[in-house]
Amino acid sequence: MSKRDIMYPAVITKKDKTYYVGLVDFDKLENGNIDYYATYSENLERVGTAIREALVLHLADLWNMGKNFPEPSRLEDVKLKENQFIYVISVDPFYEIAKVTNVLKKKTLNIPAWLDIVAQEKRINFSQLLQKALKEELGIE
Repeated sequence: MSKRDIMYPAVITKKDKTYYVGLVDFDKLENGNIDYYATYSENLERVGTAIREALVLHLADLWNMGKNFPEPSRLEDVKLKENQFIYVISVDPFYEIAKVTNVLKKKTLNIPAWLDIVAQEKRINFSQLLQKALKEELGIE
C-alpha cells in the first residue's frame, strides 16, 4: 500500500449464484441505496479484480473531466441488506489511471557508446527492451 492509496468500499450483493458489486461512492442513488451494479461475477475471487477495474475506470473518467475523486464513505455509514457485505478496494488512483491510459514517461539513460552502436546495428528498440526488462525485474506481466 502506498501513501497515495485510497480505500473505497464496495457492496457485494449475492443473488442466487451471482455476486453483484456496486461502488458505494459511485453507484448509489440519492437515497443511499445501491441500485446500480458496476460489475458482477459468479466467481467470488473474480469479483475483486472486476470491481478494481470498474473503480479505476470511474477514477480515470473523473480525472479526464478535471473533477475531484469522491471522499470514500465511512464503513459504518454504509447501509447493508441481509444478502450484502462490504468489500474494500485499496488503490493508488494516479498509478492505476496511468496504467489504463497508458501514459508514456520519457526517461534519459546512459549506456556506453559501443553498446549503443551494436544495439542500433541489431535494430533493438530501447524502449521496448527497457519495458520488458523492468517488468521482468519487478515480476509484472
